[in-house]
Amino acid sequence: MASTVLAILRRFEHMYDINQVAYTDINGISVPIGVAVGRYPEDVYNGVGTSLGNPWSLVTSALAEYHYRLALAYADMEYFVVSSELISLLNWTAPYIRGNTEQIYSLQAKLVYKGDREFRGLLSYLLAAGDLYMARVARHTGRIVDDAYFRVH
Repeated sequence: MASTVLAILRRFEHMYDINQVAYTDINGISVPIGVAVGRYPEDVYNGVGTSLGNPWSLVTSALAEYHYRLALAYADMEYFVVSSELISLLNWTAPYIRGNTEQIYSLQAKLVYKGDREFRGLLSYLLAAGDLYMARVARHTGRIVDDAYFRVH
């Protein structure tokens, strides 16, 4: 699944102009934001007719949900295997996340046990990654979440 998520992020990263903005203001604090994604790259429905598709709140929120659910699943385990696919996704996402990411960059494919420093770090990192996508949705939708928002500023 991590490979699929990474492929989606790479595909949409430069598709929408709004993805060039890496931070937003939430309650007076500058917060990093993740990549906005649409239904599929070839989407041409723009909400009124056809031209170019737009990012979708539900799809971008699903990226957050993926990271949150992964953290929750790992938190319930005594150990788990960190795959090379997950490491690729984490390394791709790391530049978007503030804070202590050197632990992610040094992570290797292996078993990680509950109580290990890597275990706690990975859970925190996955939650922060999920927050990136929710911050993106918040930036473009405000209090009412539409199904899509505009691809340009």
